[in-house]
Amino acid sequence: MRALRPPQLDTRLRAAADWVEHKGVCADIGCDHGLLGATLLMENRCSRLLAADLSAPSLERARTLLTRLGLSQRATFAVADGLDALDTLPDGRADVICLLGMGGETVAGILRRGKARLRGALLILGAQTEPDRVREALQQVDYRLTGERITDTQGRLYLLMRAEPTARRMHPYSERELLMGPCLLANLPAEWRPWLERRRRLLTAAQAARREAGRGEEADEPRQASENRELAYTLEALRALDAHAVTAGKPGEVRL
Repeated sequence: MRALRPPQLDTRLRAAADWVEHKGVCADIGCDHGLLGATLLMENRCSRLLAADLSAPSLERARTLLTRLGLSQRATFAVADGLDALDTLPDGRADVICLLGMGGETVAGILRRGKARLRGALLILGAQTEPDRVREALQQVDYRLTGERITDTQGRLYLLMRAEPTARRMHPYSERELLMGPCLLANLPAEWRPWLERRRRLLTAAQAARREAGRGEEADEPRQASENRELAYTLEALRALDAHAVTAGKPGEVRL
């Protein structure tokens, strides 16, 4: 009988899977098609899987995949909202919790509402939008970022975050760290450049559109000030990346 191969993952899911290192129970919240969970089981990165989704049809796709791969006996399936799915586990806890493919505000809300359910689990998070909301929520649930990655999947850029609980009170993230990412700022990975350049273009275009429309009213001033600061942080990070590349002997082009 031919051995079954793990599903082919895109670069985003592959990067997320690589962060899970031989843990016990992994909860894939918002599992969709089940590709990530199936891979974690087949690569023995977890012993058991909780596959959960708010959508019953999506969960059925995951169940079908895991059954076809002979993995369903090692999985628990739940149609549930966020971390409520953990109630289906015998002791209500997971060693790893994955929250991918959601907006930042959604992820942040799940973390805040489910703080008591986290119970020290390693968090693998993907924020499609508003990553600063996720970083802020992590502080509120007593977690700290231990890794941030940018992946390019078929021309689309994704941000992944890894977070672990902190046993002691840490200094809160600065506004710059919340907006840009503390691990990205510390490590200056080359893969960050396209993300920063895209953000620079969006912020610059928003400012230009506002000026053209003559929207400079007082009600807009706080938002304008926030965007101005984020743009300044973005340009600063691009310059730091350029200097880092030169130091490493690989000068890069910075378009400011």
